[in-house]
Amino acid sequence: MDSKTGFWIRRPGDDDREGDIDTARLINGVLPFVRDTRNILLVRPSLASVAKEDTEAFLASLSYALQRGSQLLFQVEEQELSVTRIGDGDEHRILFWEAAEGGSGVWSRLIEDQAAVGQVATESLKLCHFDPETGNDVAEEEKCSRACYRCLLSYTNQPDHRLLNRFLVRDFLNQLRQAVTTRQTTGRSYEDHYQWLRERIDPNSNLEAQFLETLFTFRRRLPDRTQFRPEAGVYAEADFYYDRDDLRGVAVFVDGPHHDAPAQSEADQRERKKLEDLGYRVIVIRYDRPLADQVSEKADVFGPGLSRA
Repeated sequence: MDSKTGFWIRRPGDDDREGDIDTARLINGVLPFVRDTRNILLVRPSLASVAKEDTEAFLASLSYALQRGSQLLFQVEEQELSVTRIGDGDEHRILFWEAAEGGSGVWSRLIEDQAAVGQVATESLKLCHFDPETGNDVAEEEKCSRACYRCLLSYTNQPDHRLLNRFLVRDFLNQLRQAVTTRQTTGRSYEDHYQWLRERIDPNSNLEAQFLETLFTFRRRLPDRTQFRPEAGVYAEADFYYDRDDLRGVAVFVDGPHHDAPAQSEADQRERKKLEDLGYRVIVIRYDRPLADQVSEKADVFGPGLSRA
């Protein structure tokens, strides 16, 4: 580097302008580096059913299957999603990152859509020449044995070609098709958070307990809190409450028969309207309709969940 101008130059002897440069002001040994921010996804698959000698091949095959399955599902270019393997032994992981400038939004969609991981697995199975419903191999005869350029092989992963084997990941991907993404709240698992909510609902309301059990049974998104008054000046306490990023949250009211009384109904509508005017979303769950149906109608809040318990 020329210490006077700050410009990079060629080595002395390689530059036609060498006569114009004072070699005494050159700085050698400068190592440039950059800082960058990327959205990443760290995956730690269960290796319990994988033979120890197949671990490296399994992780390599799974990493490229999920990478290409994500590319197909979310319609992004190959160079927009990158993958590598990190760690050793029990700490072996798969690391994905959004290589596109500014990110592609794939990971946020995986988190927000409960069914997205299962959909990625389905696309990955199809890519690997398996019928997602039966798991049968549907590759054209003699066209693909362990892997081919239509499934796991690519010019960018040539160093791993000897490892790639689509049959190693078939069962795992088939199980992953049933996956439902749930948000872990304040360090609690999904099951622990359900129990935490159960302990805080109105003990006199069987309907609240039934509503919460419906969410849990079908792996819907659980509320962030219960018995919560969103605004101090509004006399409406939500039975359940969902936080929303950069927005006022979702207040869920579980109404039993006594809410049909004229005076109570009028008070409910008045106070809940105040919440709506302030930007909150209000959802009313009633006693006289199937809870599962009402939850399904608000899948944007409660999540798609499982099709069956």
